[in-house]
Amino acid sequence: MPGTDETFSYMEGIYTHRLTPDYSIEMGKRSTKPGYAVLNLPAVYSLTYQVMDLLYQQVPVANMYMERLKDRWVIHMKDARINGVSVELADFIKRSAKQGRVRYVLEYEALSIESEEELL
Repeated sequence: MPGTDETFSYMEGIYTHRLTPDYSIEMGKRSTKPGYAVLNLPAVYSLTYQVMDLLYQQVPVANMYMERLKDRWVIHMKDARINGVSVELADFIKRSAKQGRVRYVLEYEALSIESEEELL
């Protein structure tokens, strides 16, 4: 809790204490490139929440589709560049990518997620 020494889980902060992130979600322009990158993340895992926070902050919502399937979050997304990504988080995202390409540039702490093109 801000201003106190009290700590609790992410889920408890959101649902019990009604805390919200300090960023706004903005709609963006849809990408016209065909295909999606697909991330398959464990539902109850601290790194998953960190990934979702970065996605909400830096990827236009119009370019993402998130679906909760039992104990997994499946995220379909168009191309994205995410800044401020730690090495640990980049490795977690790379291992979670089931479709598309994920590249990390340590020098800039930037992660590039590229969708796969599908020929019609």
